[in-house]
Amino acid sequence: RDCWPEIWETIGPLLYGAFDAGEPAWGEDMALVLERNGFPEQTYFTFSYSRIGAEGEQGGVLCTCVETTKSVSREAQFRAMADNIANIVFTHAPDGTVEWANSRWFEYTRLPAEIALTAEGWAHVLPPDDFALILRTLEHAFAVGEPYEAEIRVKPYGADDRAYRWHLLRAVPM
Repeated sequence: RDCWPEIWETIGPLLYGAFDAGEPAWGEDMALVLERNGFPEQTYFTFSYSRIGAEGEQGGVLCTCVETTKSVSREAQFRAMADNIANIVFTHAPDGTVEWANSRWFEYTRLPAEIALTAEGWAHVLPPDDFALILRTLEHAFAVGEPYEAEIRVKPYGADDRAYRWHLLRAVPM
């Protein structure tokens, strides 16, 4: 309470939950407003609380805490930049699972949000042979760690096949 009184309402229950009930608590990139240099500042932290001590004893609580403000801010800057360019931008895992896409993807494809980033969604807006090409290209690119490029056709969700438009897909495995 003495160290961060302005956020005690948020972190106090996590601490006491770990201490009193033995329930570990974890929060990633928690938004917290801290007083710094006499001014409120938006910060982000990843916390972990775990009770320590022998079985049946309450020895204390181990708290690990890492400030993630810079990485959260960089991510927000990237997303703002990506949402304001004319191109479709997305990130995906090595297995092809799309993790994030900018607003252009949603605007162009008109896919419902619940399927926009899924294989089901992609199957609605790409012809089957282009979808298979992307999966093969991704698999190869991630296996060898090289950039890839493919030309694919994409159409808005619900449009007939005459609506396909060619797109150049470029990516770098990271």
